[in-house]
Amino acid sequence: MWAVKVGTDGKCAAVEMPEGAGWRWYAGEIGCDHIEVVRPRGLDEPYVMIADEEGRLRDEPTLNPIASWLYKTHEHGQPIVGDVLIVQEEWGEDGAELRGMALEIAEAECTLLQCGWEISTDPLDKIRIRLAGKAAQVF
Repeated sequence: MWAVKVGTDGKCAAVEMPEGAGWRWYAGEIGCDHIEVVRPRGLDEPYVMIADEEGRLRDEPTLNPIASWLYKTHEHGQPIVGDVLIVQEEWGEDGAELRGMALEIAEAECTLLQCGWEISTDPLDKIRIRLAGKAAQVF
């Protein structure tokens, strides 16, 4: 199974998940100690985002413009920082479980997330992103 890794540099990649991947694997993959499962309004079920729970507490947090756009930061002002993973969440008798997706789906998600993005910084250090010709101020 595969996950989609969305970097702070605006690049996406399909990453192979080991069998039985747990929180330690997710944390190691995005470079943090504690993860948070985020259900952004910009992703349809069953997709969720794995983010650094303490990312904004770092000395120099790095904004993730694509993850922030998916999280609708431009509506509420709470950005996503650091790399994130997109996986599927499946509910069962024991609660929620995170699982990967087929490689073809992960690659298609990467293509969709990277298509049409322009990331730039204006003179006021506000990051703006542009997707399909519509600009949104992220931070």
